[in-house]
Amino acid sequence: MSGKLINRQELKRLREAATAVGGPNYKPKFTFIVCAKRHNMRFFAINPADGDRTGNLPPGTVVEKGVTHPYAFDFYRMSAMVIWLAQADE
Repeated sequence: MSGKLINRQELKRLREAATAVGGPNYKPKFTFIVCAKRHNMRFFAINPADGDRTGNLPPGTVVEKGVTHPYAFDFYRMSAMVIWLAQADE
C-alpha cells in the first residue's frame, strides 16, 4: 500500500472513526508503519560463532546501519531461520 493510498483512504476512515467514537473535537495523531516482506538483501554473520551452521544470522537480528537509507527510518529484521533443503544424491 502506497503512502498516497494511505493518505487518501485509510487516514480518512480513521479520522471518521475517531470522530464517531470521541466526538468532533477528538483528533488523535496517527503513525503509519509500512512493512515490506520482500527485499534483495542478504546478510551473513561476520563472526562464524554469531550465525547458524549455514552462516545466516539468527531470527530477531536487526540491521539498521550500513545498508539502510541515510535519512529514512528503515531497518531490516531477520524474522525466521532460513531452512536449506538438501537433495540426497541417489
